[in-house]
Amino acid sequence: MQRRGRSLEGDIPAARVHELRQQLPPLTRGEGVLECAFDRYEPVSGPAPARPRSDSNPLNRAEYLQRVTRRGSTLYSGHRQWT
Repeated sequence: MQRRGRSLEGDIPAARVHELRQQLPPLTRGEGVLECAFDRYEPVSGPAPARPRSDSNPLNRAEYLQRVTRRGSTLYSGHRQWT
């Protein structure tokens, strides 16, 4: 029995390529191959994507310096100074 290959061509947002790469093996019983290349930039439609900040805001100088200072003191608190 001879198998014939199939080809699918299309556009996919770069942010979704990783997800497709993970889903491909179970969908194709491990025989699928994904080839992709960056094609172009496009404007975002709708509201711009956003994610919540996981750290302090560097534009708020007081908050940022307080956070950096706190982080620095925890990094060096376990080190001994040799005299």
